[in-house]
Amino acid sequence: QIVYKPMSAAWEDKAAKMHGPSGSPLERRIYLWSGSGGLYTTAGDYAKAMIPLMKSGQTEDGEPYLNPYAVTLMLQN
Repeated sequence: QIVYKPMSAAWEDKAAKMHGPSGSPLERRIYLWSGSGGLYTTAGDYAKAMIPLMKSGQTEDGEPYLNPYAVTLMLQN
């Protein structure tokens, strides 16, 4: 069973919105996968975000990117 709880009006005004070609805000759409956090990205960009988590905060090239302590906190249960 999928349950969607709309945001309160106080948060609706603060939440990011998609905008059309003219710059006007578009109506918010609710998708079944929104419960996963609503992450929309390409595979390559997702990999760029995940590699530092898998490599103790370093990029694919071994450059420091994230604080190792922050990585530890993000990967806790």
